[in-house]
Amino acid sequence: GSLFLNNDVEYTLNTIKKYIFRFLRCLFLFGLIYSLLFQVYQKKNLSVDMLIGAIKNILSGNLWGHTWYIYMIIGIYILIPIVKPFFKKSSDQEVIYCMIIIFLFNALLPWIEKVLDFNIAFTLPLKEMYIF
Repeated sequence: GSLFLNNDVEYTLNTIKKYIFRFLRCLFLFGLIYSLLFQVYQKKNLSVDMLIGAIKNILSGNLWGHTWYIYMIIGIYILIPIVKPFFKKSSDQEVIYCMIIIFLFNALLPWIEKVLDFNIAFTLPLKEMYIF
């Protein structure tokens, strides 16, 4: 996020689409290969159903653990047009307040819920730890 937000580069919709499609191509190419290899290793054969299963694995994020960052980078690119103007125009105090709120709702409260085994009703629509 710092690399995107702390520079003067303007990200146009065309630039963002270009980068998102690059990462999607990477995700589908390597995700397809990894998913098919895993299925072939388990079942010792290759079929059309395995190809459909591989595509479902890619869309559901059910790939090997090291591919999680590709999904996150795509999400960051999608959020840049919304987040960057906020960070350019807001004061340091507003940024700190925003970071505290995001940390509380997306990192601290889920941890407290898990420790206490109790669901807290207050949530944010973007409930993902990695947004912080």
